Amino acid sequence: MPETPEDLSNEIQDLLQQAVLKSYPNPERKGCPGEHVVREVAARLRPIQDEPWEHVSHCSPCFKEFLELRQVAMAARKRLVRRNRLVLASVVMVAGIGGVVFWTGGTRLPAPPTTVAAVINVDLRPFGPARSEVEAAPQSKPLAATLDRKAVRLVLSLPVGSDEGKYEVRVMDSELHAVMTNTASTAFADHVATLSVAFDFSRLAAGSYVLGVHGPDGSWRTYPVAIR
Repeated sequence: MPETPEDLSNEIQDLLQQAVLKSYPNPERKGCPGEHVVREVAARLRPIQDEPWEHVSHCSPCFKEFLELRQVAMAARKRLVRRNRLVLASVVMVAGIGGVVFWTGGTRLPAPPTTVAAVINVDLRPFGPARSEVEAAPQSKPLAATLDRKAVRLVLSLPVGSDEGKYEVRVMDSELHAVMTNTASTAFADHVATLSVAFDFSRLAAGSYVLGVHGPDGSWRTYPVAIR
């Protein structure tokens, strides 16, 4: 006799399955929709009373395939749930470790170093507000900045009169071919319009480059820079 309601439910389900497996022989497989349809039915979380389910539940061969595929699908779901739980547990553990302060003999251990892109301020205000649709390479201008070959965040102070809005910032070679591009919107610090853009100069060879700033009005400003 079943000991619990769950045992009783499982026993009834087993009896019903055995009945379907024996009650609807279809040796010639007439009207069978094919394995791909049976697989779709088996992948459902709950039975849907539609034509494919109606056939599967009244065809012993298809129902046998359904049970086998259903078992495979349920096993795959269990593996996925188990994997997701492990991932969640790992995330929680890493977050917990990150928030713990370790002490050894009353001495606080230093936090592990964090790699942060170097912030470099580049003041473009001395170079004036001259604008053009396409400006030639500014070899005659003094260098706006000398930059190291590493990941950096450039904070550009724009010339007085620069428009507020979104800008495109390019790093170009001597022939004004873009080798890196980023975009940023203006921010204001002490009434000066600034742009904050990230570039990884470690991928570039040392040498002379041109920094191009494309404003919302469609004009370009170009500034010579060096990467060492």
